[in-house]
Amino acid sequence: MEIDINKLKVCKLSPIYDLSIFDCGDNDLNEFLREDALKHQNSLIATTLLFIYEEKIIGYASLCSDSVKLIKEEKLKIRDEIGYKYGDYPAVKVARLAVQKEYQGKDVGTKILNYIVGSVVFNSEKIASRFLTVDAYLEEKVINFYEKYGFEENTHELYKGRKTKSMRYDLYL
Repeated sequence: MEIDINKLKVCKLSPIYDLSIFDCGDNDLNEFLREDALKHQNSLIATTLLFIYEEKIIGYASLCSDSVKLIKEEKLKIRDEIGYKYGDYPAVKVARLAVQKEYQGKDVGTKILNYIVGSVVFNSEKIASRFLTVDAYLEEKVINFYEKYGFEENTHELYKGRKTKSMRYDLYL
């Protein structure tokens, strides 16, 4: 079943939604949505967006502020663009992204990322962000998903030796 993008609604998480039936196949992601997402949102840690299709939650994404460190060569490239080299660069982190099991493999994750990119770029009129970041699970399908979208590995030494793969997507394209 193809998702009609015109029927996809995006809503900020609130207590009115029944989250008990959401199942992406990953206990950590399911538990975060059911038990922690609203607390994080109310504490201004991360905002969770629900993606609703035909009155059913088919995915969610939690977003928060971030910054990214680049290696020297990457900083010099940006310096050539803007005339100044920073220590860290502003980013929005995709803290969590999950798709309901029966909608996996139907480009819902890509549609969610498209929405996030569009929102961040649109809101750059008020607050700028150069990158999207994600700490991807060390699973081939997860890393491939982000790489296919255009995310690259963060190679700064700060990101080595983690239980996740730190990745970024440059919004300045």
